[in-house]
Amino acid sequence: MRTTGRAVAAGVAVAAAIKSGIDSAADLEEQMAKFQSSTGATAEEVEKINALAKELYATNTDSMEDIVATSSAMMTQMGATVEQVEALQQSIMDFA
Repeated sequence: MRTTGRAVAAGVAVAAAIKSGIDSAADLEEQMAKFQSSTGATAEEVEKINALAKELYATNTDSMEDIVATSSAMMTQMGATVEQVEALQQSIMDFA
């Protein structure tokens, strides 16, 4: 009985993690579409910001939406290049 209960609990935890991963992937895809639309970024620039967003999401408490919005603001309001966003976004998020 104990082993079965543990197996069920582990299965539920794995299912929740998978669903969370799917939700996060869908959220990232939606945020990247908004980013490209608002900035006019090329496909290559979108891929770079996508990788940056994943990296920042893994090490920050900010939502994916906030992370990508910060990238967008840096490019549209500050005129930053993708390379500048990659170099400075963590510092700007820390300051904010």
